[in-house]
Amino acid sequence: MTMQELAKICGVSPATVSRSIKGQAAVSPETRQKIHEAMARCQYTPRPVKRIRKTEGLIGVMLPVLDHPFAQRLLPEIQRQINCRRQTMIVLPERENALQKQLEKLPLDGIILLSAEIAADTIDRLKQLGLAAVMCSALPLSKNFPSVHVDDLAAAYDGTRYLLELGHRRIGFITDSPRSIDSGFQRITGCRKAVEDHGLPVEDSMFFSGNCDYDSGVRGAQKLLADHPDTTALFAHSDIGALGAIAALTGCGIRVPADVSVLGFDGILPGEWIRPRLTCVQQPVSEIVEKTLELLTGGIEHPGEQSPLSIILKHRIILRESCAGIPS
Repeated sequence: MTMQELAKICGVSPATVSRSIKGQAAVSPETRQKIHEAMARCQYTPRPVKRIRKTEGLIGVMLPVLDHPFAQRLLPEIQRQINCRRQTMIVLPERENALQKQLEKLPLDGIILLSAEIAADTIDRLKQLGLAAVMCSALPLSKNFPSVHVDDLAAAYDGTRYLLELGHRRIGFITDSPRSIDSGFQRITGCRKAVEDHGLPVEDSMFFSGNCDYDSGVRGAQKLLADHPDTTALFAHSDIGALGAIAALTGCGIRVPADVSVLGFDGILPGEWIRPRLTCVQQPVSEIVEKTLELLTGGIEHPGEQSPLSIILKHRIILRESCAGIPS
């Protein structure tokens, strides 16, 4: 259905329909209600707004919370690479009402999303505005949405296999909540598969589900060691969770890695600062940002053209001091 056909059904002009869809004031409440009821009844979806200004050089970076550890690792690299491109970065915390107005008023060329938890309504709004957007370092839950990330399942599999090859058989996992097909679910699946492929039984009680934050690392280590005193290694699905686990272990007089090895996931800087330094599955931050900006630039310069929906980059294991062979 076209806007002209919808206007004819409602008995108004196409310009009135357009103003109503855009939320402009020059439409009476009664007419606006009649138009939106007809849209719902006829399943009419407005075409994406064609953006005229493409050269402002303003890139929005959207995230639900500002204190996410891996996002804090990504943001300086995003700013560095955006500055090298002579563009400007603006951070947009996801707040529904304020965000809608920001998206419409700011002369944004594109948006980088730093979390798969960005609301589906927000992503739909980006599509309606015709605004180029890319998911950075996360697996998007929305279909047909471009993204750049590591293979979380393979990365978690390799991390678990690394601990198994060190001789560990009693490995506890401190995980994110397993939502749908997101990274948390992928990492849990990779760990379970590695254990199974090694010929060992998978025990659900060896998985502690939290939020991949510092507190979850503390509580996860405490519970796993209380329930399974024979645990010899912990694999936290975030570096910040691994730091919490190390704090909990050392607070109980358990030595890392002499008594229990600890493996993290991400590659944030605090992992290099603590002692023992944290062994981790590292995401290639610089390359993730570079490929994200390449995809975003393609979407800005060639709107409407099909771009790669997913670029998967290679992880690697950074060997430091928090993991060692099985204690005798």
